[in-house]
Amino acid sequence: MEANEADLREYVVESVTRRIQRLEETIFAGPEVKFTQSMGSFRRRRRLLGGVPIFKFRKGHLKPLPKEYKGERHVIVTKHLHEEHNWEWVEYEEVPGPAPSLAPQNPLLPRYFDVVFVPTPQLP
Repeated sequence: MEANEADLREYVVESVTRRIQRLEETIFAGPEVKFTQSMGSFRRRRRLLGGVPIFKFRKGHLKPLPKEYKGERHVIVTKHLHEEHNWEWVEYEEVPGPAPSLAPQNPLLPRYFDVVFVPTPQLP
């Protein structure tokens, strides 16, 4: 039983990784991020566009709040583990309360795409 669950988890992680790789290819397919042209052309384009957005990808498992908790909740990154194939592995944790209001993001800072693996509920 344990081996089947491990195989299923591995399959799901690989499937999600493939989907996100396709998403990366789609995102970076635009003319503003083609790096095949000369560096001078790239610099001119970057100056006109105000910088090329940088995308970073994080994935990790979620530590949820107890089922008994009722109320607002949000997810935070509690630990940065390691980087693997341009993916940063992190630990996510659900915490009580509303999410903090964030200041507008600087377009020159990286934008994060988070993949959160949520544990399946245990059946009685």
